[in-house]
Parts: sequence; structure tokens; C-alpha cells
Amino acid sequence: MPSFLPDMLIFADEREYTVPFRDGGEFEEQNNDVFLSKTNGTLEIALQEGVSFSITLSGDVMEFSVDISETLKGLTTGLMGIYNGDVTDDFNFPNGTILDINASDSQIYEYVKTWAVTTSNTIFTYENGLGPANFSDPSFVPIFLDEVPEATKQQAAAVCGGLEDSACVFDFVATGNAQLAERTQAAKQEFDTESILEASSAPDVNVTSVANGDPVNVIYGATETVMFDVTQADNLTFNVTFQTASSQYRIVNNDGSTVSVEYIPQSDEALITPPTLVVTNERDLTTLAPVAIVQCSNCSQRGQCDFANVREVKSDYVSIASCVCDSPYSGVNCENDKDGCEGFPCPLLTTCTDVPAEEEIRTNVSFTCSACPAGFTADSGRCKDVNECLVSTTCPKNSLCTNTIGSYMCTCNAGFRKDSSGNCNDVDECIELRHSCEQICVNQEGTYSCACQGGFDLDILGFNCTKSVTEPCAAFSSANCTYGCEVVNGTAQCFCENGFKLAPDGRTCIDVDECEFKLCAQTCINSVGSYSCQCRPGFKSDLDDMHEC
Repeated sequence: MPSFLPDMLIFADEREYTVPFRDGGEFEEQNNDVFLSKTNGTLEIALQEGVSFSITLSGDVMEFSVDISETLKGLTTGLMGIYNGDVTDDFNFPNGTILDINASDSQIYEYVKTWAVTTSNTIFTYENGLGPANFSDPSFVPIFLDEVPEATKQQAAAVCGGLEDSACVFDFVATGNAQLAERTQAAKQEFDTESILEASSAPDVNVTSVANGDPVNVIYGATETVMFDVTQADNLTFNVTFQTASSQYRIVNNDGSTVSVEYIPQSDEALITPPTLVVTNERDLTTLAPVAIVQCSNCSQRGQCDFANVREVKSDYVSIASCVCDSPYSGVNCENDKDGCEGFPCPLLTTCTDVPAEEEIRTNVSFTCSACPAGFTADSGRCKDVNECLVSTTCPKNSLCTNTIGSYMCTCNAGFRKDSSGNCNDVDECIELRHSCEQICVNQEGTYSCACQGGFDLDILGFNCTKSVTEPCAAFSSANCTYGCEVVNGTAQCFCENGFKLAPDGRTCIDVDECEFKLCAQTCINSVGSYSCQCRPGFKSDLDDMHEC
């Protein structure tokens, strides 16, 4: 052991046990599948897989032994050989070749070096900056017993009672310390004794109250009895205890071959480690028998336990079962009133109202839906739009009805305008200057027509006037009108086309600024003989009436 370390460092499943081992008394502790104990200064480590280790520090020497269960026979490899009862294949190289069992010590040492721990295969935990290279010396060459002088061998034989105990002989040859060699010999003898004891198998424990490998299903507050069958070879007596004490389980019967355990779980937080039976025979061989448990909360008495579906795994052996809740309830333990509106069962545009669990149990109804809003009617589980335009009285006279989703709108026909009462009244295009007549505008219901003064004829389009052959003012050579002339009360009078007016001279025509009459809803633009309306940014012209925005 390196001189800069004050003691051996102990880790199990990444948890350190150095201080409790060094400073404390005897102890027993389990870390997942690793069972640790300290007895008479020796560290015992037992794994669930059937491998155990004994480690003892004695001065500057570490004594280390390994016990392997029969279940691992034929599964091992490495420096300890292949555990199969055949010593001839124990010197097995990593590549699978085998060194002869009668090889020399130096050949064996070369074999040993092929199993040296490297950074890529080590399972040890190192401090930062350290690794396997810090705990090995490649230049070291051990003592080879087959090369030791005969005189030294005889001295070792005197201490070890012969040369058969190679470990004792080696320690004496290497150190010259007889006491160390004798301790090594005593440790080997103890190991041989333990090997004999272990030839007697540990107790065989099986759970018999359920099928092989199946978990035990339990409900909170209910008592469940678990039966164990214990078989012990050589008629050895055994003792039964629990690995961890708990008020939730107790041994109620132990007749020497059958053990009965009562288990009463209280909550899913109360038990994480499984009830583990510890069976130890008179030769101190122990079997751990953990019981796989699936617990259920009883679903708040609002559902049934579904042991086949686990909702939470507490540990390797303890799980929590799911609940299949009665219709009005939800939650992992059926503790909540189920929201009947979950999933939006009502038609679009309606409101869903959850029915309380108590009422749902009584009525078997989990939710209610409001009526369809105005403009819709219920039809085959949905809200269907009502076409209000199918009713002739929906819109006023002289208008057009347009159906919309959930409503309708009425639009006055061309030439009509809606008043404050919603009725569509005729628009007098002539008075409002909303016509295209060149001379005379004649209003009609919903429209208008054009006519011409004497001496003019209406063109084929019905808007403009052209001079006819007959001139009404031919007898009045002094009239001299620039556009048109008519005789009124025996006197010639000039007139202008629409969009113009007589100038002060009574003969010529000048433009009329229609914008002075405020004909446009927003912006009016005057032009020669006419005008146009525009809307401000953010507005657009009304398609039915270009004067409006």
C-alpha cells in the first residue's frame, strides 16, 4: 500500500465507507445490492450475485480472499483462474490461450503481467491526476521460488513446516520475517477451513405464496401473508431475521422449513427497500431473500388496483401499481374529481360545464353543454349556421340580404340609401349631383335619366347632348352663346352644360366647384366640369356609393 495513504480507502457503489470502517466499531450496512460488514477488523463485502470478499490489514500486509457461489461456476476469468474445478486451465490469457500449469515462476509472472490494470479497463476510483500507473512499478521483478538458493528454502521450510505452503514460504523468503510468514500460513489455514464450510451450501429460500419470480401484490392497510420455503443441506439449523426492521412486516411462523411473513403497507413513501429475509445457518452461511412487492394505494376507494401496470418504480424490488379510476374520478390515486369537459366534448361555439362527481354517479352524466348561440341551430351534435335570408321579411324593401356565419346583413339596392330606421329610400341623384347627365337630370325610383335642352339631341348612350339641326335662337344674332341658347319669354338666354355655370357676361361658361356643396364624405377633388371623392388613409370607398368611405 503506498506510503502516502494513511489507510485503505473503501468505496461501494460510489459511496465511501473509509471513515466508518476506520473509526467505528463493528457494523453492517447495505448499499443497493452490496452488503458490507466489519467483524474483528475484517471488512466483509457480499454481492447479490454470489461473490464475497474478505479484506484484513495486518501491519504492512493486506490479506485478501474471495468466495464465489456455485452459481458462477464456469463464468469467471482473470488472475484467479476459471472457476470450473479444473486447475489445468487456470492460467488463462486474456486472448484465450492457456499457460501450462507446470510453467516456471518467471513464466507465470509474464502471464500475470498480461492482466495488468490499465486506464481503459480499471474499475477503481482515483483522485484527480492519478491512475493505474501511479500504483504500479513496471521495473519491479518479484522473487521466483524456483530460483531461490536451497539454504534459504530450508530456512523457510523450518518456519512453515515444509515447502508445501508456497504462500508462507514466499513471504519468509521475501521478507525474512518469520512472524509474517506464520500469519500468512494462519490466514491460509483459516481460508481452507472456510472453504470446507462453504462446501455446505447456504440455505435455499424460495417464495411459495406466489408463482416463481412474480411479485407479491399488496394494498395499503390490508394484510398480506408471504410464505417462504427454506431448504438446508446437511440438516443444519438456521436463524431467520429481517435485513431491515420495519413495523410494516413481521415473522408470524417459523417451523424449521416454512416461514410466514405478514406485510401491512401504509403508504408508498413508507417502504423503498423490500422486505428481505436473512437466513443464516449454524456455519454462518447466509442467504438474502428479498421479496418483490407491488403496492397499491387502494385508489382512494374510487377505483381498482391495476397490478399489471406499474406507475412508479421505487427500487429493484418495490413498485407502485396504477389505478383504474371509476368514471367520475382521476389522478394517480383517483383523488381528483375528473373534469368531464376534458377533451372538449361539446359542439364548437357552446360552453361545457363539468358535472360534480357526486351528481355524475347519480345521473351518469359527466358534463352539460350550453345552447348554440344566436344565428345557429343544433344539428346532429354541432351548431349549424341559420340562413336568415331564406325568410322574405328579414331585410327591408329595395335591399339585398346576404347571409353570414351566425348572422346576416342587408344592403340597399343601387339608387337607394338606408335611413336611421333601416329602411332603403330612393336617392335623388339629380339634387345630390350624383348623375352623369350633360344637361337635364330626371330622377326616377332607384335611378335617373337624362334629357336635353331645345336645340340638342340626346346621344345613343343617354348621357350627353349634341346640337341638332334646328337652332332655337337663330333669330337672335346678338345672343352669341358659347354652349347653348334657349328662348325664354321671347328673349334669348344662354345656358351651360352640367358642371358649368354662366359667367357674369351671360354668354360664356365657367367651372362649378362642386366641392363647395360637400358632396363627399371625406376628401373632394374638383376638376373642370366635374369632381371626384377620395378616402383618407385607412379608409376605402364604398362600392355601392363612391361618395362614402
